[in-house]
Amino acid sequence: MALFNKSFPNLLNGVSQQSDALRVDNTCKQQTNAYPSPVEGLIKRHPTDFRWRESTTLNTYLGGAHHVINRDDQEKYLVSILKYGASPSVAFTVHDLENGYLAGVNTADVGDYLSADDPTTAFKFVTIGDATIIVNKEKTVRMDSELTDALEDKALVHVRQGDYKTHYRVTIDGTVKEIETSATDENEVQTDYIATALTDALRGTGETLYTDNTVTLGGVGSSVGIGSNDVGAVTVTRPTGGATYNNASFKTIYFQVEVSGGDTWTDKYQEGRAVQFTTLSGTHLKYHTSIDSHSGIGSNSDNKNIQLNKKYYIDTVDSTNKRITLRTHQSVTNSNNKFLNPARTYSGTYTNSHFGSGSYILKTTINSSSNFANMTFEDYDSTILCSSTEDFTIEANDSVSDTFIKAFHKETQYFSELPAHCHRGFKLKVSGDAETVVDDYYVKFEPREPNDYGEGAWQETVGDNIEYKYDYSTMPVVLIRQSDGTFQLRNLDGLSPEYVDWADKVRAGESETNAITGVDNENAAVGDFIDSGQMTTDATHTGGTGTKATGSIEVDSVPTNDDTLTITDYEGFAYEFKFHSSTTGTYLNGRYVSTSSGTVNGVASAIRQAIVDANLQFTSSVSTDTVSLTALVQGTAGNQTITTSDASHFTLAGMSSGADFYSTVALEGMTADRVINAGTLLSKNPNTTTSHPSADLNFDQDGWAGSPRYTYKVFEDATVAANGTVTIKVAGDVVGGTRRTGDWKDNDVISFYEDPDFSTYKWNERRAGDESTNPDPSFVGKEIEDVFFFENRLGFASGGSVCLSESGEFFNFFKVTVVQLLDTAPIDVNVPSTNVAKLRHGVPFKANLILFDEQTQYVLGAGRQAVTPKTVAISQTGTAECDRNCKPAVLGSNLMFPHRKGTKAGFHNMLIENPEADIYSSYNIAEHIPSYLEGNIKQLAVIPQENLLVVLPKPTAGTQHNTLYFYKYLDMNRKRVQSAWFKYEVTLPYVGTGTTNGVSNATAQIDSIHVVDDTLYMTCMPTKSGVNWNGWDCLSMKIGSNITDDNSSVLTLLDCKVSSGGAVNKDHTGIFNEVRVHYDSSSNKTWFDLPYYVGTNDNFKVYSKATDSSTSISEVTPESSNTVVATGTRVIFAGNVSATQYWFGKQYTMTYEFAQPLFKGATASGGSSLVTSGRYQVHSADLVYTDTNTFTTSVSAAGRNTYTYTFTADSNKAGITTQGTTPIDSGDFRVPIHAKNDSYTMTVTSTASYPVKLSSAEFEGQFNAKSRRAGV
Repeated sequence: MALFNKSFPNLLNGVSQQSDALRVDNTCKQQTNAYPSPVEGLIKRHPTDFRWRESTTLNTYLGGAHHVINRDDQEKYLVSILKYGASPSVAFTVHDLENGYLAGVNTADVGDYLSADDPTTAFKFVTIGDATIIVNKEKTVRMDSELTDALEDKALVHVRQGDYKTHYRVTIDGTVKEIETSATDENEVQTDYIATALTDALRGTGETLYTDNTVTLGGVGSSVGIGSNDVGAVTVTRPTGGATYNNASFKTIYFQVEVSGGDTWTDKYQEGRAVQFTTLSGTHLKYHTSIDSHSGIGSNSDNKNIQLNKKYYIDTVDSTNKRITLRTHQSVTNSNNKFLNPARTYSGTYTNSHFGSGSYILKTTINSSSNFANMTFEDYDSTILCSSTEDFTIEANDSVSDTFIKAFHKETQYFSELPAHCHRGFKLKVSGDAETVVDDYYVKFEPREPNDYGEGAWQETVGDNIEYKYDYSTMPVVLIRQSDGTFQLRNLDGLSPEYVDWADKVRAGESETNAITGVDNENAAVGDFIDSGQMTTDATHTGGTGTKATGSIEVDSVPTNDDTLTITDYEGFAYEFKFHSSTTGTYLNGRYVSTSSGTVNGVASAIRQAIVDANLQFTSSVSTDTVSLTALVQGTAGNQTITTSDASHFTLAGMSSGADFYSTVALEGMTADRVINAGTLLSKNPNTTTSHPSADLNFDQDGWAGSPRYTYKVFEDATVAANGTVTIKVAGDVVGGTRRTGDWKDNDVISFYEDPDFSTYKWNERRAGDESTNPDPSFVGKEIEDVFFFENRLGFASGGSVCLSESGEFFNFFKVTVVQLLDTAPIDVNVPSTNVAKLRHGVPFKANLILFDEQTQYVLGAGRQAVTPKTVAISQTGTAECDRNCKPAVLGSNLMFPHRKGTKAGFHNMLIENPEADIYSSYNIAEHIPSYLEGNIKQLAVIPQENLLVVLPKPTAGTQHNTLYFYKYLDMNRKRVQSAWFKYEVTLPYVGTGTTNGVSNATAQIDSIHVVDDTLYMTCMPTKSGVNWNGWDCLSMKIGSNITDDNSSVLTLLDCKVSSGGAVNKDHTGIFNEVRVHYDSSSNKTWFDLPYYVGTNDNFKVYSKATDSSTSISEVTPESSNTVVATGTRVIFAGNVSATQYWFGKQYTMTYEFAQPLFKGATASGGSSLVTSGRYQVHSADLVYTDTNTFTTSVSAAGRNTYTYTFTADSNKAGITTQGTTPIDSGDFRVPIHAKNDSYTMTVTSTASYPVKLSSAEFEGQFNAKSRRAGV
């Protein structure tokens, strides 16, 4: 028979394990490190770039989880949770993905939420904006045991309407109290009159006055002219001369109360309660209730004196300091009812206002009833508040169809009958509302004004005596990227972070070492960054001069057992000194009081020494029996106090108030028109410290010596001018002196921060309904298996249920109202299954949510509508098996997921068949490679631009694993023309040195894969426990068409590829991401220190680097490449070649084993089929290549030696392309075979670091048939 040619038009369909009769011609038997590009052909795969090494020691690495945050083009982060150690510990880190630099992470107390038995499968992540939710699948969600308040034993009687000659009755526990209005007196038909009359009837003769209490006028606000109790500030025009006074601050007047008679503070002093002055001594108090912008006080008629036995009302209560303020009326609608006094007023000249002095006797009115034991009654306008210490029943009716008066006690059926005036927080259950036919719900009253009683609205609220919030320690945690680029890891409990105060940590009893353990001072957050500016002059003291608060402790007698002395410094740090006496002497905080014990002088000396030891913010001295204290900072910035549990042993003086002190700082380069508010934090030159202090921290109020992290506060508001300049008053001394971070100078950079508000980062509580009408989300009591984002909702899969948050409110899984079903309300549905379903994954796909358990797929959606609680539908859509631990991946119009097949794996591809009906179908895309994929798939990643699925198998513990599987497809005209499986074997960096029991410690494994744009990132971790683990690494691989090196027409193919001569990154503690170059003149050698280790068996290479199109890429040989240094391996060249640019890396081998060409004959139906009755002798193969430097083809036939044939581009060939002198050629290469088609193998390999591109293959052969096919 004549010769014929069998053509493989391309080599793009990957590996096939099918029989000859079934497989496609352009498949192969093996394909390793070769990429089937529809643009370039079969090419040697792209190199891996070494990105960075984290040098943290990870002895006994036990697994971890990783997640990439792709925020924008400039910010990409790798989040890692790593478990390691013989006694396992957890490391949580956030690295810059590109260079490995550690981002600052302020880690709040998240308990053991990041602890897991198997961290490789336990954690799921989803990023929404700047928040990354982290789920631990091993944690069971629980509710907190704290309950909502029970409905109080209180009732509200509302007189709705008054009328003449009408009976109004209130019945309590069967006892009726009744009044009748006059037939003629119009006053008696007023609703407030009726309420008061009924109150008197209910009380009987039970009104009592509490025992006399001494009241001392305490002052105005915090002090005259300053403080937090300003009611208003006006500009006061002086009556003569036209001068103005611009600080007329009006403040509430407070009274210091000494409770007597054995009564408790809370029994007597409550907001809204009536009080009377029964004696007045000293200068009578004048108070004002209105503000005038002329003189700073109200009119003369408003200049009132307190009156004896007149009823006033408590306005505010400060139970800590035992202070009250008063108002003139029970209900307050504006500030004109409060007792006020201006800071200054006019009386010829401006002087401090005389606001009275002296002591008073105050009585508090408590109304107890002689008719009803344990009950009190208080009337407010047209309502009566009935309070009891026991449960009771109550009814209210009248003689006019029971419409003029209503009683409300714990529940009602008619929401519309509730009054418009009521007490704050009064709560009722609205049961079976006949007006709206809705389920039970709960309401509470909120006045419009900040008072306990008044006009307001009834707001829906949560039921009584039920669990209402999560146990936050069992709920997913959140990683928050802050405005200054740092991160917060915390529970979603709504609490704002407490930033590190180094000095307080040490003073609180921690050792200096513990105070800084685990804290990255360089990146420790101080708050949310606002702005920064550069100083234009040195800081000055031109603002305030300041004085410091002082006080003293005189020891009158030796303290006895358990006597305490408490001193609070300006930072609010309270230190308790506790005394103990025994036969051996007197002890202070467990320390023996020297040889002078038992004397007051010895005790004083011991107190002074204890103040020094505690690092309290005072200077102190001792003289005989007295300790004198002076605050370190000027003014009243703190609440310095001295108190004792037994005043018989001490005479205390202080602390006196000092005058405020501030420095003045002039800045430029700020944001125009920005308002810098008083209290804003600021610091000099943040983020410049490169290491922690190691010893002798020597704390003072500024932290340690030289630290730039100490923050000051802005003294008063300032506004930046249009040109970006501003003058700031800084509360404190930044000019110099003894303060260690003082001396702010011209050109220093000052940054401003504000305390971040994390109140919105909270798993919302149940705020409406009860456990029946607003039940716990279905994930409570279960482990959350997956987290996802769908239709602007955060979603959790748990058990057989899926929960979607309130729309746009990602942390709320409770209804905000049970009165109506809102479209935005959370969604909580179960999958329809006759089996016990346990959902493993949730993946948004084609406008629906696809849910997976291990045997079934479900689709959740709403057709073409938005998904709401009213439109949501869920149905079964498939029964393919799915791996429980590997989350499916969306690639274009495909949803791909693995399943296990014994010790191997298969893959399904889900497609939507009918978008209108949401009908999906799945088929096995790995059916033709039944034993190719390893059985336990760990992770998937996708590169949509390349139609490429990346598959990471889960490595066996303690073994090296460097294999990745890939699936690449191409669809054309609704037909899949490429469906290629292949694998890469990546040469990994060593992560350690030395051996254990003769086994290398340096083996590594690919621990995770991530894709950003067209780049695949890989983390590489140690494979086994042992010694000398030197961290872990990050590699990347850019995948695409026609990729070349900079300044070059080719791509240098090396793994762990890294170069010298590029932009040098700054040193960053513990991170290695560059080649460091040093010329040693003494030895005339140049050192190139790599950021990773090179193993003795690595095929390590160095190539010259192209700097322009004429530069050759050629291999160079260093003098040595096996010296181990701190950063990794040192490569040494003779002479000074520090200016020469090189590529460093490890060679890898491309392998492509052809399948045998087959002889197929035509069939009667017009197709073709395999012809087996004959001999097919293959003579040769022609390989078509483009832009290729070199490759080797080996042919092995049964019964003879293996022959190899190498192609190398000839630089002397006319028209050849070169990179410098490196030749790149296109053409075809003939390979002799001379064997029967099923008795040989032909393999193409390439180890060189130059490109290989194979376009097609054609086999020449001869077929000798034994017979002729009938009908053909």
